Amino acid sequence: MLRSRWTAFIGFRVGIVVDCLKDVHDGLGFEYDIVKKSPAFKDSFIYGSREDTVVFEVRSPADMNTKVSDVTADPLFRGLYSFITSRENFKELTEDISLISIYPITKTTRPLVGALIKKLASRLPEKPWHLLKKHPRFRASPLLHLRVKRQWERWLDEAETTWL
Repeated sequence: MLRSRWTAFIGFRVGIVVDCLKDVHDGLGFEYDIVKKSPAFKDSFIYGSREDTVVFEVRSPADMNTKVSDVTADPLFRGLYSFITSRENFKELTEDISLISIYPITKTTRPLVGALIKKLASRLPEKPWHLLKKHPRFRASPLLHLRVKRQWERWLDEAETTWL
């Protein structure tokens, strides 16, 4: 059984990810619309999203969405860091991270998702998980960093490349 959604952290600002995703969607010949939405409660409370969420709504060759949200820190880290660092320093520590989510993943969209993730990773200046190391959430939890790296590698190592 396939998971219906793939979600992973990415070590770049939303603007950089969105620019790369535009190039990737255009390069793969996808027909899409870009929609900006205010962050959902979960995104703003759990991930500390401050900016609008950007959603790529793909119409062709199959219906699927790619959502990109900014991430600062979870409530615990936001509270802790407010006591031990300045607001400017906290912003600098947490500004280079986003959350990407691609859905739905079905038998039809699976090759498209694989191609999208591979092209996005090759288009970025560094590996998607590399810059996460400096973020407080990942400094405190190396296993989370390893999990994110494995999420990306699973798609990057997959042999199915029908849309590349």
